[in-house]
Amino acid sequence: MVYIEHTSRLRTFMRILFAYLLGTIFHPITTFGKLLADRQRLRYAWSAILLISVGYALVDAALFVAGHAPNPEPFLRIPTEQYYFWLQFMSLALYMTCWILASASMHLLSKVFHGQGSFEDTLAVVGLATAAATLSTLIPDLITSFLGVTGIVEQKVLDQFLWGTAYQWFYLGLYTLLFVVLYPLAVKAVQKIQVWQAVLVGVFGIFVYTSILFLFNR
Repeated sequence: MVYIEHTSRLRTFMRILFAYLLGTIFHPITTFGKLLADRQRLRYAWSAILLISVGYALVDAALFVAGHAPNPEPFLRIPTEQYYFWLQFMSLALYMTCWILASASMHLLSKVFHGQGSFEDTLAVVGLATAAATLSTLIPDLITSFLGVTGIVEQKVLDQFLWGTAYQWFYLGLYTLLFVVLYPLAVKAVQKIQVWQAVLVGVFGIFVYTSILFLFNR
């Protein structure tokens, strides 16, 4: 009986989590408002970051098995052939760090413009915005990694298909667009500052997030 109840709660939680993620993409303003009124907002944000962390850990594991080499050369002094093996274990710490530092930088900068929101609320909406935007690259990366590691498509063929093609530019463009739209909207929803101020703070947050991520994730 306890197991059934626990399973039901988990199913409900995941359903709401995915509703928040999809809502963040298609109805961000309304979704951020609902999230801020939710007492479990930080739990959903943490779970969303955990979701993309696990997803990219799977991608890294597949890249390691397929013998994929990081490009450009990584910041960490790890042997090239072992890079993705170790990166899969750093995935959660990496995305957590990027999320928290980006949220903190945006929260502090918004106070220059007399922002009214709390750091907890900033963490919550930025977490959902980050996870929702990251899905635009995570899903294609999971698919192509699966194709490569299972041998359905040769890794060389995949690399030729991905790098510099319209397919790659499409999902990277979508990734960038979602961040550029969602981060300022997240700041505006929490801090109640002017639009141009929210855009400035959001763009700064994007710079912090992507700079840290790019140091390690190749």
